Amino acid sequence: MTQPGLNFSPRMQRALAIAILLLVVVLVWRVAIGPFVTGTVEHHHAVAAARETLLRYQAIKAHQPELEKRLAEFRDQEGAVSSFIEVGSIPQASLSLQIGVKGLIENNGGKIVSSQIIQDQKKGEFHQIGVRMEFTAYVGELQRILYDIEFASPYYFIETMSVLTTGNNYGGQNERDTILAVQVEVSSYAKDAKEGAK
Repeated sequence: MTQPGLNFSPRMQRALAIAILLLVVVLVWRVAIGPFVTGTVEHHHAVAAARETLLRYQAIKAHQPELEKRLAEFRDQEGAVSSFIEVGSIPQASLSLQIGVKGLIENNGGKIVSSQIIQDQKKGEFHQIGVRMEFTAYVGELQRILYDIEFASPYYFIETMSVLTTGNNYGGQNERDTILAVQVEVSSYAKDAKEGAK
């Protein structure tokens, strides 16, 4: 005995059976197979990324002897250029700084007005030494002077600087023709040879 309203034609029954079968397949895929496939794909990507990283490390390892050689050469060059003033005593180091800065100023066209050594200060095993310079220079000359001070070896540090225009540009229309009055304090570091011998 059949219930009213549930009679389907054979064609409808087949379509309904196919729809139920597709629904079951989709559910099985989403619940059981899909996460497994997705996990497998992600695992393959992770393995590929790890393999690529390993290849990069192997390439770096292959270049290691060459890189170590270049590093040793760089360290030798760095050791050859002292980063602080090495002379017999701190007064000699201060004088060396004064002569060095004066040379950088004059070699770039600056004219020294006054020069004064600043009292050194003990900073650990080193002494910070300094010099105060007053000079005049054109704008272009000042740029070259500052560049040379900053890139000097041993290292020089500009601690303070003031720049004023003198009002003299000798008829030039360009600001580069203006003479500047500059006061600068430059410091460096020195190690007392006597203290190092103790």
